[in-house]
Amino acid sequence: MQGDILWPSAELRDLFGEVHPHFRDPRYIAFIITTQSCDLVRRKGKLCKAECINLAVIRDLESCLSQFFDSVCEKVSPGVYLKGSRIEAYQLLARILNQNEQALGLFYLHPDTDTIGISDYAVALLRVAIALRAKEHYELLQGARRGRLTGQFRNKLGWLVGNLYSRVGTPDWTDQEDGEKKLNQLIKSLIDSDLYTWVSKSMINAAQKAGICIDDMSPDKVMSTLEKYKPIPFKEQIADAAKEEINKIVSRLPDTIMEDISNELCLDNEIKRKVDNQLSKIIKARISEIPQKLRNRLINNSVISKALSRDELD
Repeated sequence: MQGDILWPSAELRDLFGEVHPHFRDPRYIAFIITTQSCDLVRRKGKLCKAECINLAVIRDLESCLSQFFDSVCEKVSPGVYLKGSRIEAYQLLARILNQNEQALGLFYLHPDTDTIGISDYAVALLRVAIALRAKEHYELLQGARRGRLTGQFRNKLGWLVGNLYSRVGTPDWTDQEDGEKKLNQLIKSLIDSDLYTWVSKSMINAAQKAGICIDDMSPDKVMSTLEKYKPIPFKEQIADAAKEEINKIVSRLPDTIMEDISNELCLDNEIKRKVDNQLSKIIKARISEIPQKLRNRLINNSVISKALSRDELD
């Protein structure tokens, strides 16, 4: 039936070897029947109505995320993307996990060994499909059956396959208790996987200005290369400039303060000299800390961080 999950049994793999060896690829962890159920029913021992049974491939989600990210994110090199395009990756994953990614023809399968027989996050690639003759291979396909989608998701699968202009209502993650939190955690774990690297535009610009080409580098080499040309974060540049300016001001303060104290206090020369020496040391020690403290406070200031949160200002 439509929505049945088939395991790549030895018999099914042998069949693929005869009709289309591509589908023996071990990346395809399972297959899903996309032909309408009404066309697959055998009535009174007769053959089913469908001449061919269509199967779409199923892959482990993480193993094919990079090609999905390539379609929506700004790619630097294989597996490396600009930080500014993380939001596109997040939105893509939200569409996939909520069964709303129609453009790429994807159907998400959550781990469920009891119902569908799949233990990993997986996705059916509805555009990668094969048709097998029902008359010859019906029993073989029945024998490879491992599980089946529940009713609502079979309806959504049928709608996606048929490319209808209406939306079949399936439960979103936000319909469950703590669903949005779980959705965000899953998306974050997928985006932050070791398989992908996110770099700032400023690092790319600095490397390009130095004449470095990173288009074909591996992710590890990209990061080690970019680190050599990593510019000082913009907020640190601001903090350093502020420190320099405040240092110009406070460097003159001890003498000014001491002059004011001397003019205000009526002391004899010996006492005045001792007082001047002691106060001068205390004041200079305290004031000398101000520029660095200001710098640190500016770097950690939430208003400045928010103002400079754009990727090109990292």
